[in-house]
Amino acid sequence: MNRRGVLRLLGCVMDSRSVKDFFFRLIRPNFWHQNHPTNHDYSDALESQIDNGAEIVVEDKYCIFLGDVRVWVGNYPYGFGYQYPADEGARFLPSARVRQKLKRRLPKKPPPISRPINPWGELHG
Repeated sequence: MNRRGVLRLLGCVMDSRSVKDFFFRLIRPNFWHQNHPTNHDYSDALESQIDNGAEIVVEDKYCIFLGDVRVWVGNYPYGFGYQYPADEGARFLPSARVRQKLKRRLPKKPPPISRPINPWGELHG
């Protein structure tokens, strides 16, 4: 990275929120790539709803309602957390730290089936 890139990087991590988000993402390689840009205003609004205990309603395995906002929760962590539906150019993500916080608030998956299922039923009992 050239000197100019470092200065631009240091310039954007001056406030405490950005510093936390930067180091959170730096030490977690899974978050190094994302499908859409980060929007910090959206991230702050989503984090506020999470912290205030907004109700989460699961619509299906890819969408939830967090309060009155419909959120895409598929493709963790690369595309996880954008407001859905959105035009392709209007898709933006919360920060990586807020994405993980949202993931932790989601209901856990049901436990796996304890016995294997026989797809042939009684034929091969």
